[in-house]
Amino acid sequence: MAASDSGNRWKAEREAIFLEVLQQTGNVTRATAKAGLARSLVYRRRNMRPDFREKWQNAMEQALDYLEAYLWDKAMGKDVAAQVVSGAQSRVLRNLKNPKGNSPLAQSIRAIKDLGGGVRIFTDRPYARYVEFGTVKQSPRPFLTPAVEGVKVTFRGLI
Repeated sequence: MAASDSGNRWKAEREAIFLEVLQQTGNVTRATAKAGLARSLVYRRRNMRPDFREKWQNAMEQALDYLEAYLWDKAMGKDVAAQVVSGAQSRVLRNLKNPKGNSPLAQSIRAIKDLGGGVRIFTDRPYARYVEFGTVKQSPRPFLTPAVEGVKVTFRGLI
């Protein structure tokens, strides 16, 4: 048994440590180890004490919220932005009349995190809007919109 005999004695301080670590990690083994409590003791207490069971449930719900937020950030972060940038670059190269494998427009497409925690995908080429949306004399050759739509479809499949 990892916990010593002192792990079989319940104290308010140990309960607080257990619940804090459980809330942060959602891991009962880690929480009992940090609090110096036996796993069997915390499970027994959860089964016998409705007030403790409620605190446990609240801690697990908070841990789940942390996990969901982390996964959301991960999904909306660099991975998705990189997919959009790559898709837009590929689309620009496919739209070229004489594809040589390089394009100043394709090379200029970037993603950065903004101050609000979101991601901005942009190009510094002033003519990019005319390529994307067209002009009176030139039909549109969208590259960014289809890339974003492609990632949206992929993301919807994950939910």
